[in-house]
Amino acid sequence: MDFDALLDRVLLAVDRKAFVTPTDGIDDPDEVRVLEPIFELLAEGGFDVDVLRAEVEVLRARNLITERRATILLQTVAAHPEVEDLDELSRLIGREEHLVLRDGGPRLQARMAVVDHHRAVHAFLMGHLEIALDLETRSAAARPWGDSLANILIILLRLDQEDRARSMLRHLRARFPRSLVAQVERYIHQDPDLALLRDAVPGSAAPERSGPDPAETPIPEDEPCDTVLH
Repeated sequence: MDFDALLDRVLLAVDRKAFVTPTDGIDDPDEVRVLEPIFELLAEGGFDVDVLRAEVEVLRARNLITERRATILLQTVAAHPEVEDLDELSRLIGREEHLVLRDGGPRLQARMAVVDHHRAVHAFLMGHLEIALDLETRSAAARPWGDSLANILIILLRLDQEDRARSMLRHLRARFPRSLVAQVERYIHQDPDLALLRDAVPGSAAPERSGPDPAETPIPEDEPCDTVLH
């Protein structure tokens, strides 16, 4: 695998300034508030899967969240370590892609990048790390944001490519907006899979929080509401 070519795919995105932060693209802040209890349950664990899925369906039926948002949220449930229903995750990713293509519009390419992001999570959980890396770099090149970039670093470390992970982090810190780099550094502080890189990031004694996880979907976004590897 040509790792350098894959990483160049991401780093070239800096020239297009297609940056995304977790607060970009929020259409309805009320939707964020509606989702918060769901994410609290996912973070705590020990939930009843059927009950949680039913709650998501109620939110969709009441038009409190969109069908696409509900589909992504159900992906988060399917990918949760206590669930790991990868057949269902695959089905939901296909459903998400269908909804994105059906709706079209000016956000089509950005939302397809999110589909690639979810495909990468699926491939990662299935143990296909090189495929996951290809998909995640494609997604990040289309719309770089912290979760996707952190995933790439995780995959590189899993592939024993620590030098390339460190090189990529140096390039990100030198060339990408500080707000975007801060997202990546937050994950490095929090996630055990990124612990090898903590010596390269200042302030390693960051507050304890649950780091990136296949079950953890960032709440605030229109496109990103996505899954992060662990």
